[in-house]
Amino acid sequence: MLINVYAAVTPFVLALIVLEVAFCLKRKNGYYEFQDSVASLGTAFINQCVNVAVAIIWYPALGWLSSHGLFQVEANVWTGLALFLGRTRTSKRETGRRSSASPTPRQ
Repeated sequence: MLINVYAAVTPFVLALIVLEVAFCLKRKNGYYEFQDSVASLGTAFINQCVNVAVAIIWYPALGWLSSHGLFQVEANVWTGLALFLGRTRTSKRETGRRSSASPTPRQ
């Protein structure tokens, strides 16, 4: 049985947030403003919603591509090493190119 880590940790995170807010209100140290806290929680909520939406869209698409692919790559140490080395060589070659969006240095 797989355990959803986010579902397991959420109650603890929410309890720690409540404790921290209560502690700061009691000490009146002014570390947090209400607007900032709401904005951070809203951003975290939207981030999780986007993660779920991407998973709902991409997992079936990747499953379909895996079942209808032109070839299968067997999972072992040698293919993992070859794929890793192939990507490393490509990324080194790509870093040498200058993007057209980046500004050109002045002479």
